Amino acid sequence: MGDVGSGKTMVIFASVVMATWSRSVLMAPTTVLAAQIYEEAKKYLPTLNIGFVTNKSKKSEDLSGYDFIIGTHALLYRDLKDVDLVMIDEQHR
Repeated sequence: MGDVGSGKTMVIFASVVMATWSRSVLMAPTTVLAAQIYEEAKKYLPTLNIGFVTNKSKKSEDLSGYDFIIGTHALLYRDLKDVDLVMIDEQHR
């Protein structure tokens, strides 16, 4: 929990690195935020295979090849097997 710019995303990325033995998932509240985090993850975690899932993603896409999956609430409707770290970024209004 923290203010904008306090480093929450870096804590998420550090958690993913610490859990490299398994798969990780991050669910963000909006497509815009999920896309921003996805772009940052590609920059800071270049050795990981990172997936991006929104309501516009193909439901038939196989997500088992990704080390880290970032998406919106569309993740709730996907078959996510063998995931050990699940994180939720919530938005306060």
